[in-house]
Amino acid sequence: ECICIFQLNDLSSFKSYYNFLKMSGACKDVLFESELDSFRGMELSARLNLGIGLPIETLVNVTLALKHHRSQLCAWKSKHPESKDELETAELNIFTIEQFLTKLDGDHSELLLEVEVLKNSLVDLKSKYSNLEDLLKRETAKREQLQIDFLELKTSAEADKKAAQHESEKQKSIIRAFDLIRMYRYYFAEKIVGGDWGRFCEKYYEFEDDVYRNIKPQRDFDAFLAPFDAQLVNGLTISTIMKASDDRHAIAHANIRSAANQKAFLDECSTFDFVDCQSKLIASKILPVLEKISLKRMC
Repeated sequence: ECICIFQLNDLSSFKSYYNFLKMSGACKDVLFESELDSFRGMELSARLNLGIGLPIETLVNVTLALKHHRSQLCAWKSKHPESKDELETAELNIFTIEQFLTKLDGDHSELLLEVEVLKNSLVDLKSKYSNLEDLLKRETAKREQLQIDFLELKTSAEADKKAAQHESEKQKSIIRAFDLIRMYRYYFAEKIVGGDWGRFCEKYYEFEDDVYRNIKPQRDFDAFLAPFDAQLVNGLTISTIMKASDDRHAIAHANIRSAANQKAFLDECSTFDFVDCQSKLIASKILPVLEKISLKRMC
């Protein structure tokens, strides 16, 4: 039995050749089949059964083809194929060989057994290749996500750096502004309040605290400040001077002037982790004492 494959564009030539063979009595049957590769598209082929013994060259070619695919699959166990197309091509070729062998006269069980072994190996390789593809997709997705995360962190770090630079410049500005306030206060404000700036500050903060706790109205506080503000040079106010002092103090210290701020500060310290031994000792000795007393405004 001899197998002849004709491409679709050779089909008319094949029919003419088939009619010639049939008239000469050499041909018993002709089979037209849809082609063998369900993975790479359907291709029409024609197989001519001449009714004579298979030429030895054809069996040799089948053996060589099996040997080639055996070596190919063995190589793929250590080095995977570059693409899925290679696996599908090998699958098509092995399937074609199997179809040829099943249609031949004689016992070809050994070759068919080898075909079956190759088919099973190919199934295993396809499964591993598919798993590797899935793994590659997952790792690629992870890498892409890491790149996104890195860019976000980089952007965030740059934003934090800019914010830190801005805060540093802001603190420098506050310090310089306060030093200007100190000079202005020395030459102008202290004379207006009677020369005792510390005593005036104590009265100012007590009044401010009374307003904050709704003991006194804001208008009374404004009335208290108005005579002083009217005497200050260049339109500055007492509140502006006090605010500059508070801002400068906040850079290095917590704002603990009011009783409410003192309570919040003590609560924060009670949960803070003092890492050095000296600070931890101070906190353990002082916190229990301060938490028991009645808090009041500090100047």
